[in-house]
Amino acid sequence: MSTGTSALLPMAPAPADSVQATLTATHLGDSDVLLRYFMSLRSAVDPALARQYPTFTGKRYPLGRCLEIRDAVFAVLQERVNAPQADADAVIADFLRRGGSARKIWGVLRDTYFQNAIQLGTWYVDVANDTVVPTKPPVEILPIADADMVAIRDYRHFAAIAEKYWKTTIYRNSVFPQMAAIFPLVCVNAEGAAWLAAASDQVVELTRRNAFQPSLDALAAFPEPPAHGVALLTRLAAREVDPLLDTDGDAVQCVKACIAERRHDDIDYRQRCVAAYRRLRAAVPSV
Repeated sequence: MSTGTSALLPMAPAPADSVQATLTATHLGDSDVLLRYFMSLRSAVDPALARQYPTFTGKRYPLGRCLEIRDAVFAVLQERVNAPQADADAVIADFLRRGGSARKIWGVLRDTYFQNAIQLGTWYVDVANDTVVPTKPPVEILPIADADMVAIRDYRHFAAIAEKYWKTTIYRNSVFPQMAAIFPLVCVNAEGAAWLAAASDQVVELTRRNAFQPSLDALAAFPEPPAHGVALLTRLAAREVDPLLDTDGDAVQCVKACIAERRHDDIDYRQRCVAAYRRLRAAVPSV
């Protein structure tokens, strides 16, 4: 459901070009109509999501569920434009057939937090607008140029948002040197949970496109993780038999070796690192 975005990082918001601007103005010019439409889609997915995800770290739905809500609404949108049930479905379907773009986006919103949204032509469509502040309207629609959403620039940018949004502290990943090229950071929160970062396709692709130099920069920029965070991660890794989770070695030297071996072009290495990350993350005690 997207066109002309291959040069962007995964899920990065796209600048409003003249083609999308013309198509949007012609077919989707009325934001009030779009707002009512996406409110109806949000209402359609809420009951099932609330049952499936009643709480998030002790907070009631919809708090913390922007990913799940965005993905559910986008799935319904795809179904509706492929088999229109209402006039609005048909209008969006026609917009897409003529070259309009509909895509999932993720990034830093208003320099405050990470957010999942939808870009529909030159519209920013946030169907999970109430997942941080529950008193906000569930859906917000703005011109993409006015939304103030940007892609992650580097690991310092990621860390600055993560620390204030997730209430976590960011450290260098010296725990698992073989993973540091893809996951150069460790997050530790006040409750003692620890996990690797950044688990975002956008950020992983950012460091891969730049031959892992951003990961080297991150290892130089952030301090060593605290002993309790290292102990937790080491204990979790002990359950796994995976050389990527070996704690021996120097992270900087391992990343330099990855660069020399051009592992930034190695999809298998990326996938194995992501799989190891997911196993570790799933084992982190709920806090």
